[in-house]
Amino acid sequence: MGGKGYVKLGLCNYSSDGNLTLTDPNGSVVASVSAKAAKDGSAVILENTSDVSGTYTVTFDGSGAFYLHSLSIVNMSQLAFTKEGDWFVVEPGSVSGLICALEYANASNVASDAANVRIFLPDGIYDLGETVLTNISGNNISIIGQSMDKTIVRNAPLIENEGIGSTATFLITGKNTYFQDLTIQNALDYYKAGSAGRAVCIQDKGDRTICKNVKMLSYQDTYYSNPQSKAGTEKYYWEDCEIHGVVDYICGGGDVYFNRCLLVNESRKQGEKNGEVVIAAPYTDEGSQFGYVFNNCTVENLASSFSFARAWGGKPRCAYINTKLNQPDELTTSGKVMRFTVEGMNVPADKFVEYNSVDANGNVVSPASNVVPFVKGDVKNEMETILTAEQAAAYAISNVFADWDVEAITAQKKITVAQADGKLTWTGDADAYAVFKDGVFEAFTTATEYDAPDAEAKYSVRAANIRGGLCQDTFAGETTDLDEVEASEVVSPAFFSLSGARLAQPQHGLNIMVRTYANGTKKASRVVVK
Repeated sequence: MGGKGYVKLGLCNYSSDGNLTLTDPNGSVVASVSAKAAKDGSAVILENTSDVSGTYTVTFDGSGAFYLHSLSIVNMSQLAFTKEGDWFVVEPGSVSGLICALEYANASNVASDAANVRIFLPDGIYDLGETVLTNISGNNISIIGQSMDKTIVRNAPLIENEGIGSTATFLITGKNTYFQDLTIQNALDYYKAGSAGRAVCIQDKGDRTICKNVKMLSYQDTYYSNPQSKAGTEKYYWEDCEIHGVVDYICGGGDVYFNRCLLVNESRKQGEKNGEVVIAAPYTDEGSQFGYVFNNCTVENLASSFSFARAWGGKPRCAYINTKLNQPDELTTSGKVMRFTVEGMNVPADKFVEYNSVDANGNVVSPASNVVPFVKGDVKNEMETILTAEQAAAYAISNVFADWDVEAITAQKKITVAQADGKLTWTGDADAYAVFKDGVFEAFTTATEYDAPDAEAKYSVRAANIRGGLCQDTFAGETTDLDEVEASEVVSPAFFSLSGARLAQPQHGLNIMVRTYANGTKKASRVVVK
């Protein structure tokens, strides 16, 4: 093995007690780990901190039997990432850096209470090629991009490998995975795939996954929540995200809350506005009380027509609350105001509902009543699909996630930055800060100052929240507080360019900020980022 490499071992729970020790060609001990897996098949890393190349030896010092599920050796002439505290910082666009950082994180975070590991991806395209199911098996792992539109992780599965369980860009099996500020794209050629083009960006078999400021690009089965417990009680949360697709592009089970997300219905044919799109296909199990909840989301339709949802299996539940429909006339009618697909795939809908859907100008387009006879074969489930205000209030985040304060986790830290005498200083209470020079990542620091000797450069600082998600770029003389409004008063702040495109965060120059308050009123204001 060369210097800077590492040995990855898949351990067995049936091994005897003892340690695995890695020694270099000089006989010096490089690394040591317990040989008995806490969870059968879990991986560990024996990191080579030596620069020596040659024959390395792995020795088991126990008295009984020792078993391995797998063994792989990774040789690198230089490290594919740097480690700064609990951050793994990957080189821009380095696929090997991303994969190696994930292997380290998965190996170190087998325990459910493992300390949070944060992987930072600077702007760039991380092209996995035909690779599928890149696994996030460890717990408490955060993958933080620099920006939603310029940090892109993509794969392009072969068409012959098409399938809902076989194409995912990421496969999550760990708990408390956190994504922020990146795009995930499954680039399987949907238009050449024929009748089926199931190309998943995230297949989520984990629990309590959070996505904030994440864009997902695909066509069929873009996001697949696939809870592994029999009751399907797993929970997932999406905030200020953008999800694209055509066929059942949000599908699966668990209680999943989509808060202030943009849902983009792509066309069924390339280059034209064609076909009917189904946004959601819930497969909700008995343990999921709410199923899919879309709160304060916006639907942009690029197809001929679209349906809110159709039943897949289990006890399908889905709710659209305060939805903005940019093309409300294209919501499916099926002869009258149906709005949901009546025919289920395997079962009829158990509870499909909406409340206070509006058009782009804020005019209510939900009917006063809409009784729909959901069917599958001879089974019929007729229900009122329009909620009252009191019924809609039951879909608040605090009710859906009674034991999980997701908004406290996603909340961004606020800082004020100053620059003088070749030094940046700032106020804040975050445990980490990222410094950027002319938009390029410089370093992470736990201090509240940083040397900035280049007077011609434009430095910015971003504070990390408790999972590593970074606040917007804050420059000298600015603060992340855009005005004096208390955050608790604002239900939905959103940023837009002058052309109307929604932004993950304000860009340099003039931006439009629209706030939606708890009382339902909206306020637009100009925000200038220098």
